[in-house]
Amino acid sequence: MTADADRSTPRGPSVGNILGLSLLLRDRGALLTMQDRLVAPGITVVHYEGRVPGVRLPLRGSLSPSRFRHRRCATERLHLRVEDWALDEALRHHLVGRTVGSLRVAGICLVPRPGGAPWLALWGAADGAARAAFALLALGLSSDGPYLSIRAEAQATLGLRELRLADLLAGLPGVLAPPSGAPYLTPARAVLGPACASAGWRPPTDRALAVRAVDHEDGAWHLTLDPGAPPRQPLASADEAACAAVEELRRVEDDLVRERRAQALERMARALATTALPRPAAAGAWAFLARSLAGPGRADPPALTACARWRELAPDDPVARRLAAVSQLRAGAHETLARDLARSDAGGDGDPARLARGLLLAGPLGRPEPATNLLTPWVAHWEREAERTGAPHPDLAPALGALARARARCQPEAPHLA
Repeated sequence: MTADADRSTPRGPSVGNILGLSLLLRDRGALLTMQDRLVAPGITVVHYEGRVPGVRLPLRGSLSPSRFRHRRCATERLHLRVEDWALDEALRHHLVGRTVGSLRVAGICLVPRPGGAPWLALWGAADGAARAAFALLALGLSSDGPYLSIRAEAQATLGLRELRLADLLAGLPGVLAPPSGAPYLTPARAVLGPACASAGWRPPTDRALAVRAVDHEDGAWHLTLDPGAPPRQPLASADEAACAAVEELRRVEDDLVRERRAQALERMARALATTALPRPAAAGAWAFLARSLAGPGRADPPALTACARWRELAPDDPVARRLAAVSQLRAGAHETLARDLARSDAGGDGDPARLARGLLLAGPLGRPEPATNLLTPWVAHWEREAERTGAPHPDLAPALGALARARARCQPEAPHLA
């Protein structure tokens, strides 16, 4: 078979070729190609070309791509597609539960920005869970040959010291985080290396490549690498809106230090409206502000508003529910608290029941009717559970006493219940 005949018809996958590579004879050499191949959950090789070394035309013998599995090909073109959820999952697996600097990471997400580099949002607790913390980093991306350099162009850290991006990304597959300087990613090695190793193929080299473009569209990141000199300008930088939002967030903590509580609330609302963060990240930001404003004995309108927004964004978070209820109780918003808790599930984790008990036991209430309406279903629930399990709930006895006192205040002529 001649080289001209081979050139017109790429050879498809064969037995032992689970990567789905095809053989293409072109430009006096042999290329291994791959098209639209899912190589890991959420990661697709849209297009790959690797030149096989030491090939002379015409080829003799088998034309199966598998005959070159032990050759170290030189990657010439690569287009990768990485789904948002796959990247977020990798970041969560790597960081959630870890302590970086003074931050114990509870959540993280990468936020795409149209026409610009993404944001990195993190939230959790600082100083041994003594207080909430939130960070927003505006990233920039640039190319250095086959490497994608990642830098933090601006950052706001609320409730903690400055974060080093290298500390956050160190240990991620394909990421190199030097002691000084920006961390960088090797996209070709990070994706093709594990895929080839698991299939029994020798990984290709990426020395001739340069990262040409990083784009985000349709819920996925697209990375394009091809030969030649890298772009002279950064691939993507933090835009003016990103830097302005980060600056607004920076000033929130200064407002808190200076007791400008209403200004801190307004500034947080403006910054989050600009950033349009995903719901979990916005909840992390409001958690910081709510816990900062609703300190011991504090229950002014800014604290109530911040707690309400946190609870709205994280309705299943028991800490958010508890802090919202406590702030309403301190402010005397008993009817609002009764209405909020009445909408909660009486089963669940029992937290609404404990909050209802706290509503009555925290001090005399001027309005016993909401307390009675609030506490009655929780007591009934505990009594049913006691009948089912044979073990009374530890809060049942004090709740019965509190309910009796509330009913007595509703009807003074009624005898006081023991």
